[in-house]
Amino acid sequence: MVKTRKTRVGLRTPVDFILALRKTGRPMTDTVNEALFDLVHSLQAERVPASARVFLQKQWRSDYALLSCQFRLEASAVEYLKFNGYNLTTCIKYALLSPTKQQELWTYKKTN
Repeated sequence: MVKTRKTRVGLRTPVDFILALRKTGRPMTDTVNEALFDLVHSLQAERVPASARVFLQKQWRSDYALLSCQFRLEASAVEYLKFNGYNLTTCIKYALLSPTKQQELWTYKKTN
């Protein structure tokens, strides 16, 4: 059995975001790890548009009540994102959004 390296990551995320993660019925860390793995794979395979890559490098600001959370994420994914200049919190939020929500977000960003 291969043991993967994990790193502890502290994030400040909106309360509604955390409540939505808890409603899935799975451990939040597992959900975040899978979403982050899929995002890193998409970035490496160049399936993420250039406009989204620019967005992922910036801080995702929100005016909502924030909650601090600790996740134990795979170190390889975290290191890849940090090394390539991506904002980890933005990447996690982006990865967890449904494709429909991502499309709405990009439409909103382009028009404003």
